[in-house]
Amino acid sequence: MSEVPQDTEAPRRTYYPAVDIYQTEDAVVLVADLPGVSKDGLTVQIEQNVLTISGRVTAGESAGEERLREFEPGDFYRALTLSDEVDAAGISATFSSGVLELRVPRRRPAEGRRIEVKVE
Repeated sequence: MSEVPQDTEAPRRTYYPAVDIYQTEDAVVLVADLPGVSKDGLTVQIEQNVLTISGRVTAGESAGEERLREFEPGDFYRALTLSDEVDAAGISATFSSGVLELRVPRRRPAEGRRIEVKVE
């Protein structure tokens, strides 16, 4: 990661999205709650077995005189280290109604086999 340049603007808030992780027989499933995030404001990447979810929450438009604002714009970031039991190349992602779901397939254990011994 690179250092964020300092400027005169107020610092941005950094969010750490809530994440649920569960296992099925064939995959590890990660569900992240990302309200207010658009597809364009979302980045999912993997590098050296570290899965990273990052992006930006934007402020909604107000239709009238604003009285209270609890949804602040800001950046979000979450990094998770994957075990060697998963197939990182097979990750799939869906994003709907502010919920990101990542399915990380589990590796199938190598099947045993008989090795033929040749006599010379």
